[in-house]
Amino acid sequence: DRQFFGDRFGTIGQAMFSLFQLAVQPNLLEYQAQTANRPFLLCFLVVFVIFGSFGMIALLTGVISEAMFEKNIMRLEDERREKEFKRRSMVKACTEMFDKVIINSNECPVEELFQLIPEICSFFEVNNVPYTRHDLHTMIELMDTDGSGAINRAEFCRGILQVAEEVRPMLIMELHYDSLAYFRGRMDTCMEQMQHEHEEIRLFR
Repeated sequence: DRQFFGDRFGTIGQAMFSLFQLAVQPNLLEYQAQTANRPFLLCFLVVFVIFGSFGMIALLTGVISEAMFEKNIMRLEDERREKEFKRRSMVKACTEMFDKVIINSNECPVEELFQLIPEICSFFEVNNVPYTRHDLHTMIELMDTDGSGAINRAEFCRGILQVAEEVRPMLIMELHYDSLAYFRGRMDTCMEQMQHEHEEIRLFR
């Protein structure tokens, strides 16, 4: 036993190296004969292996996982800022395109917007948006979400962004709101007409 402990714990350096070996590769079988009559040494080695080896592994795993989570959060934040900046740039470009074809009103007939197709193509190519020319014609025809027969600035920008950003949850909510507003307006108009006709009929009687 003296030779065994002298080889492993004879000096501070040997003791540190032996404990390092236990932490890296916990193998208590080689200490089995020496700890048979030394319960305190056995308890020390078991506690050291649990906290020094397994605890260190858990600590390193936690640090690495935390660093990965933080990096992922930072990456998502950067992507969100990049999307916001890109969206603001696209909205500004769409507004400038739309303002070229309107003069005194906030709406533009569908036919006049077809002259913007070359600029829309260039806009999509700059922003790496896949498209076909047929899609652009159909897109302009479908921009009139309120059924007014003309397209305003908000409808034009939304139509362009719908193709550029594909389907977003917010887009579905906007379309749902526009549909409700359109049908509410139509219902109000019908109710006014019915009341007006009812008043005329009552006057004739």
